[in-house]
Amino acid sequence: MRFTLYPIYWLSGAIDDEPFDLGKLPFDVVENVRIEAVSHQFRGDEFDLWKKNLGKDLVRELEGVEYALVHRYEPLPIVNPLTGERLGEQQRTNESETLVRQVAACLRLIRPMRQRALEMHGSATGLWM
Repeated sequence: MRFTLYPIYWLSGAIDDEPFDLGKLPFDVVENVRIEAVSHQFRGDEFDLWKKNLGKDLVRELEGVEYALVHRYEPLPIVNPLTGERLGEQQRTNESETLVRQVAACLRLIRPMRQRALEMHGSATGLWM
């Protein structure tokens, strides 16, 4: 299983008239896209590999992600139509990215907030399943 993760800057808190009940997470937004608390999904050294190329500030942003829109999907098999042999998988990453960006745009229309351009992709294992 694969995933696309799009960070959400924050969920309404104590200073808001109606704070968001974090007990409702994960929260389905549309089919296969949820708002989730994700900070516990990352290992402490998850982004160390990227510090050299991305820089410490950007890595600090990645490490600080607490909530995100998450879309999980299965890669589509590529099958030879003549033999039925499975040749590989189509990742569907572009479709997933587009879906998550559209949902994020709709959420910003409803409640404008700061947005950072941090989109993540990966293979779901363990907790991410």
